[in-house]
Amino acid sequence: MLLFIGIFSLLVLYHYLSLDIAISIDGFYGPAMVSRYGLPGYICSHRFDNFDANMVCKTQGFQRGYAVNVYKDSRNSIVLGNLSCNGADKIESCTYTKFNEDHGCSNTDTVAGVICSNSDLSFKLEGQSSTTGIPKIEAGNNTLYLDDTYFDESAVNLFCLNAGFAGGSKLSQSRSLSSVHHIVTNLRCSSIAPTITHCDGNWDPRKSKSIPIYEISCFHQGN
Repeated sequence: MLLFIGIFSLLVLYHYLSLDIAISIDGFYGPAMVSRYGLPGYICSHRFDNFDANMVCKTQGFQRGYAVNVYKDSRNSIVLGNLSCNGADKIESCTYTKFNEDHGCSNTDTVAGVICSNSDLSFKLEGQSSTTGIPKIEAGNNTLYLDDTYFDESAVNLFCLNAGFAGGSKLSQSRSLSSVHHIVTNLRCSSIAPTITHCDGNWDPRKSKSIPIYEISCFHQGN
């Protein structure tokens, strides 16, 4: 009997001391949720990069991952910081802050998120021509539409550059999707963001068709 109680206690202790990473509901993108010492929460976005996103996505059965900054909410706190995987494909091979150490994210508005895919991300326009349409990201067989309401000129140019163009402009007309799709809302890009995925936004799983998305016109060099 005492042996049984001892084994049961060890199993309970292991459960609460284990670190299990799981992406939130939708499965291929969203905030990287983690359970640490039995406490669910977010990973600090500070220093979280594609190496770390790769590790998270590989634990979910994908081949690669891309880091995004997700606006945090009040449902969970940040329980893991300074995650550094540097090519590792499992959490045990990564480094991170100890439980009582400052994770460096106390004053940030975002937490670490991922887009998981089995291929490279593709930045495309959906419209009547290859140079004009609403912006979207294709992650393998999955598609994310981008709510560009807050896009300024630099953000539009950034998307067009990511899509292989020289630059672009946001048009005055907008349209809603004809059916329900994944949409990333409230995107806000800094002037130093290298790709659209580095823009802060609601990169959490949500589906809608009612959000109007402005069309973008991209151009090639010399046009």
